Amino acid sequence: KTGNSADDYISNAERFIDDWKGDGLIIPCIAPHSAYACSPETLKKSKEMAERFDVPLHVHLSETEWETGEIISRYGRRPVEHLESIGFLDERVVAAHCVWVENNEIEILAKRKVGVSHCMESNLKLASGFAPVVMMLTTGIKVTFGTDGAASNNDLNILSEMSTAAKVHKAISGDPTVLNSKTVLTMATRWGAEVLGLGDRIGSIEKGKLADIITVDLKKPHLTPMYDVYSHIVYAAMASDVETVMVNGKLLLNNGMFVAADEEEILQKASEWGRKIASG
Repeated sequence: KTGNSADDYISNAERFIDDWKGDGLIIPCIAPHSAYACSPETLKKSKEMAERFDVPLHVHLSETEWETGEIISRYGRRPVEHLESIGFLDERVVAAHCVWVENNEIEILAKRKVGVSHCMESNLKLASGFAPVVMMLTTGIKVTFGTDGAASNNDLNILSEMSTAAKVHKAISGDPTVLNSKTVLTMATRWGAEVLGLGDRIGSIEKGKLADIITVDLKKPHLTPMYDVYSHIVYAAMASDVETVMVNGKLLLNNGMFVAADEEEILQKASEWGRKIASG
């Protein structure tokens, strides 16, 4: 069922949570788009629902300079300050982008233990700017990686996201030691799980956690010789090097071949939808 009002969307979200809360692999999340697309009332209702059902809360935050100016003109505060003033921010919030945040806003995000999803390649493609990731990490914010959507990222490749972010932030900071490969891999794995409230279930390979594992074929010319596995994964590995994907102990990709899905059927459907979209 679809609707046009904010209350319709909130009702749909509640039904979705009822259907999937407790599922082993699907984690429902409340996701009001942004402070400029949603009224304070809608944001407050979203926060209340996330608390009531104990699910994550996701929002796009300070992605563009325009957004920042728009929120200031409407509410007299910058975006982070605005969300803080209505009681929206806490540890269940995952904020995407956070490009146009100032020092006091970073301090607020750190104080409220908000997780940040850094979408480096989307920010580059849309010329949104550079998120102050190094400063956010310094204040203790858990910064993770996101890709954003295919329209602004295209390949949705988390490995290239890691590599690009690591190198760009070295360049803009003038410090080649920032966002080292171990930090970047932690951001992409353990911290990603923790900001989603799943740190006790996934994010690292250890006893008691779900068997979410990939293996990478290192017997490739561009991966030879290998001196540091962290550096290799972040700076040299490609998505095509991933040999095996296992989710909760179930093989999805084995020796580079899909096990749980028909690749040809998926490609055919994608092409059909592409033609429909192109034709209007």
